[in-house]
Amino acid sequence: MKNTFVCSQCETEKEAKQDGGTGYALLYGKKVCYECCGKNDLNELNNATIGAKFTHYLVVRDGKYFVTNWPGSLSVQVTPSIGRHNIAGKRYDSWFKVGKNRFHGVTFGDWTQIHHIKCIKP
Repeated sequence: MKNTFVCSQCETEKEAKQDGGTGYALLYGKKVCYECCGKNDLNELNNATIGAKFTHYLVVRDGKYFVTNWPGSLSVQVTPSIGRHNIAGKRYDSWFKVGKNRFHGVTFGDWTQIHHIKCIKP
């Protein structure tokens, strides 16, 4: 018997994941598939106003850096500037563009992937 769910956004039946996650997020109590989560996050970045803040992740895959959402369904390649930080040791800054908007993100240290992002002026 397969464990499935219906995405409340795209209304398709999807198989629930068995390893490393469920295959869906809960948004206001409704199940939303990872693919729709990526579309929602991309839409938020596209429609962001200057000063809007987001929290995503800075990850390394095959030696390249990406800003991603939690399930990895949103992925934007960046080239970070790696500097020093007095407490965390390293500071990773990234500047990237999504649609018409520009963003600056920062991660402090090597023990986290949390990337604090802010929509900046063009």
